[in-house]
Amino acid sequence: MRLLLSLVLACGAGAVLAAPGGEAAEPAQGEREAWPFRYVLKIDTPYFFNIRAMRGRKKLANPVSGQTQEIEAISDRVRTYVVETRQLEREEVISTLLLEFDREGKLLTPVDWPRKLGGRLDDEDELVLEDGSARSPVFALGSWLTATDKASSRYAPALCSSEDEQRYAPGFVPSTVSGGFGCREWSFYQQNARLPYIDVTTYQLETDRTAKPDRRGRLPQRVLATIKPSLGWGRFDQPPKPVIGKHGDSWFCLHDCPDGDLPGYIPNMKSWLARHKWPAPAVPKSMPVFPDKA
Repeated sequence: MRLLLSLVLACGAGAVLAAPGGEAAEPAQGEREAWPFRYVLKIDTPYFFNIRAMRGRKKLANPVSGQTQEIEAISDRVRTYVVETRQLEREEVISTLLLEFDREGKLLTPVDWPRKLGGRLDDEDELVLEDGSARSPVFALGSWLTATDKASSRYAPALCSSEDEQRYAPGFVPSTVSGGFGCREWSFYQQNARLPYIDVTTYQLETDRTAKPDRRGRLPQRVLATIKPSLGWGRFDQPPKPVIGKHGDSWFCLHDCPDGDLPGYIPNMKSWLARHKWPAPAVPKSMPVFPDKA
């Protein structure tokens, strides 16, 4: 799906923004639309954050014209969560990188760069960061996709990564690296007023090797819950929602946690939900929830 929206914003330039239903909302003559992104949140493993940081520093040291850069090269604000879970039978780690903006599109998150960075959507509808100078490197964050019809307005507009193109292709199966939760599911949670949070969990069936086989020697299936790499965002024109996820049998709040709580492990998910009078997260019948039609 390609974009219907071309949005150019650089530290205060004008723009055409996507309306909640996915259609372009034209600003009145002489008006300037506000920068839409309150934050961008990258979720991944520490290993891949480190890989992009090392690769990005090499690219910055030897710049090539037209080549985009990686924000991990200049940011060390990666937050890591240690997961100790019986279901996964091993210790695992997940990490997040949060980039926050003001209403003019200027990056508020401190980075190791001599000039202030600002966000804009380029002619290819890629969300990028630049410092406004003639020789500024371009740090790519994701692609801004809008709805092409009524059906796609359920999960658009959305800020998507290159991995999302593979995720929604016919025949995709979640793996140990790429999960079933992506930008379309994030947008659906964000736009749905009945859902008080954004659940980034990938739910998939796997063989339960800890259980006893049946009389035919077959092992039962169980639902495996994991937090896989994904790209998320928040908007100024939508209310904040907690970003939560389940990894093994452990729940975490990753951003915009209620009552001013810091991101981290949720010791008792049942009581956490009851305290806020929120429903329990539902397990989808299949993931991704919004794949492309074959």
